[in-house]
Amino acid sequence: MGQQDFSRVKDLINSDDVSVIKVTAENFLLTEMPDQIVAFFAEKLLSSHYGIRDSVSNALILNKNQRIPEIVMQYIASQNSYTRNLAGEILLAKGDKSVDALLNHLHKGDDDEKKFVIDILGLIGNVKSEDAIIDLLNESKEDNVLLACIEALGNIKSKKGIKPIIKMFDIDELFHPTIMEALGKIGGEEAAEFILENYSQVDDLTKFSIIESLGTSKNKNAFYLLSEHLKSYSGPLAWATLEALIKLKKDLNLVLEYDEKLRAIILDILLEGDDRYKIAAINFTKSFEDKEILITSMNIYGENEEIDEKLRYNFFSNSELFLSYIPEIISASSSNIKLLLQTVKDIIANDGGESYLKLSELNRNNFANALASNLRNHDEEVRMLCVELLFFLSPETALMFLDTMVEDDSLWNKLRLMEIIRESSDKRIITTIQKLADDPEEMVKETAEQILNVYGLLQ
Repeated sequence: MGQQDFSRVKDLINSDDVSVIKVTAENFLLTEMPDQIVAFFAEKLLSSHYGIRDSVSNALILNKNQRIPEIVMQYIASQNSYTRNLAGEILLAKGDKSVDALLNHLHKGDDDEKKFVIDILGLIGNVKSEDAIIDLLNESKEDNVLLACIEALGNIKSKKGIKPIIKMFDIDELFHPTIMEALGKIGGEEAAEFILENYSQVDDLTKFSIIESLGTSKNKNAFYLLSEHLKSYSGPLAWATLEALIKLKKDLNLVLEYDEKLRAIILDILLEGDDRYKIAAINFTKSFEDKEILITSMNIYGENEEIDEKLRYNFFSNSELFLSYIPEIISASSSNIKLLLQTVKDIIANDGGESYLKLSELNRNNFANALASNLRNHDEEVRMLCVELLFFLSPETALMFLDTMVEDDSLWNKLRLMEIIRESSDKRIITTIQKLADDPEEMVKETAEQILNVYGLLQ
């Protein structure tokens, strides 16, 4: 590009027409910019117009010019937070290509800039930056910079950073959560042992950081320590501890004793816990035949799609137990009755009704009665599921409630009913179809007449 071309591009970039600037930026998405053009674009990070800043930052992120990080670096000192953050996004998006430029700038700015640079280096995660970060950790007196260094060394997983980080532990209690989290990310025996030694000295907020990191430590001592402390925990601290223990149990092939305390925590998680803890608890209990846990699981079914997939697996794995509790749940008019009934239908389709037949006669009767009690449910899909299940599981009970089924106000339910019963020659079914032949809905009436005609009963 000649000087005239540079001037032309600069004029376009400095246009008052936002669309011209956007088009100019888009034209350089796939073409490597000369340094001078990069500088023109970078100046537009100072623009007050969001669309211009966004177009320019995208162009700089996608362009292959190797000096973009170096040219953009000056804008992290901007007093405008939008400009500073966009410059940071560009540097972060460039990843390893930004490391040298960031390291060269590290000692040029004030403490706020130092923290900003360290944050980006930590997020990039290139171990090349660990020595410079450790040096700054050892020399800085600014708390925010020190915390940024500790966090960055954790993100980088710097083994060299373990001892310098540990030295910071006694400086300020406010550092404890960040230190523990960083050591947990770095991992290894030295980090894990320090965490374990100081576990009892820290507050509950810090314990959360410790517990999460110990869960990934693959350290037997961590498993035994958390197992002991779990006995005295409740609420969120107990949830986090159980999640960590479940991870350690899996990684180390250890036994986590299922006792009343553990059972109570699992029930509390299922009812009150965050989704991540629910998933851990559900995975842990999938092979347990515990009535209260299974019923609680059935009651929360439908709240979260990811959790539902886990629960569905558990229900299929414990299908007989699951089916035995269905009457109790659906008789209580639960809000998730449709999902539960669909799962019942899927289980029966999967095993041909084998799990249902294993139920006691009393339980099967209760099951049929619970289905019949929902034939007047306000949800037409629930009503239809009950009809389908009754005819498959308890045909005689289904025949007893034909009058109720005929009164269904859903056109599609009546059509589905006739599809189910049309092959039967039972007098009660013939009578039902004759009633439907007088239905005010034309489709229902025509379908019923077609069935009667097959039987030679159409008058």
